[in-house]
Amino acid sequence: MRFNSHRVDHILLLIGIRDEFGGEDVNDVLRLIEIAKTIPNADASKIALYGWSRGAMMTWQALRQNTQDISAAIVGAGVVDMAPELQRRPEMDKLMHSMIPDFAENRESQLKKRSAINWMQELNNEVPVLILHGDMDWRVDVTQSQMASQRLTELQHSHELVVYPGGDHSLSKHQEDVQRRVLGFLEANLR
Repeated sequence: MRFNSHRVDHILLLIGIRDEFGGEDVNDVLRLIEIAKTIPNADASKIALYGWSRGAMMTWQALRQNTQDISAAIVGAGVVDMAPELQRRPEMDKLMHSMIPDFAENRESQLKKRSAINWMQELNNEVPVLILHGDMDWRVDVTQSQMASQRLTELQHSHELVVYPGGDHSLSKHQEDVQRRVLGFLEANLR
């Protein structure tokens, strides 16, 4: 079965959910945290977020908005500065126009709002972050994760950056190591 993103968008609109590429839809991620707190036998004191690509961008935003409930975060192949990525991949501009409300009129402010590099100082310094990226990722340039790591270092925010040589966007040839690192990171930080 092929995944049809247009069909998913239509279904989401029919049930009243609008994908804003990191706008109000981040509230859905934050709501999951509240739902997790209601699950019997779930330890709400040990919540971790794990986002890849677009999910990484939303993980950064959730970290910014919820500074007390999240214990650790993992981001993979994510954009932290939207403007240079749009210059690198101009075909994404059409997508931004179709998904981000008010994009045509407020392009710069909408991009900044979705670019963690502009507000990383607002993140909870006590939440460690694992950043994973492949150096052959054509979808999101590895410099995005390197930029995030550099900024977190400046802020003395606990984090680890792992760049996989030859790694593509999904780190398809490195999945065993990714799983090992993620499990080790969670085990160390969700005590």
